[in-house]
Amino acid sequence: MNKTASKNKGEMKSRLHDIFNAPTQEMAQERLQQAAKWAEVQKKGLGDYIEEIVPQGLSIFVLPSTLHKRLKTTNLAERVNQELKRRTRVIRIFPNMEAYERLAGSLLVQIHDKWEEQGRKYLDAQLLMETLDEKFGESKGKEV
Repeated sequence: MNKTASKNKGEMKSRLHDIFNAPTQEMAQERLQQAAKWAEVQKKGLGDYIEEIVPQGLSIFVLPSTLHKRLKTTNLAERVNQELKRRTRVIRIFPNMEAYERLAGSLLVQIHDKWEEQGRKYLDAQLLMETLDEKFGESKGKEV
C-alpha cells in the first residue's frame, strides 16, 4: 500500500481483499494477475512488485478452507496484547523483567484455563497436522 498513490489506495485495498478472499488458489492467482495489470497501469513497476510480494500470502490455500479465517487474522494476538497492556498499565513500573514475566505468564495461563474450561478451540490442530502430513509428508506435521 505504501507504494500506491493516495488516490488509488482504496482500489488497491479492494483488489488485495479480493485476492485473499478468493475461494480457491487458482482464482486467487487470476485475481492477482488482474490486480498486477491494473497496478502496472497506475504506476510503472508496481505490478511487478505485487506479483513478487503477494504470492507469499497465498500459501494459506494449501490448507482446508475451514482453517483460513483463523489463520488469516491476528485478532487473537491483538486481544491478548490488549489485555496485557490493560493489566500492566496499572503497575506502570516493574522492578525487573522477571516481575513482568510472572504477571504476563499468569495472565496467559488464566486465558488458557478459561478457554479450556469453556471447551473452546481457536484452531483444529488435528486437522492442521493431518493436512500438513498429507501435503508435505509425515515429518512436517510432527514439527508443528
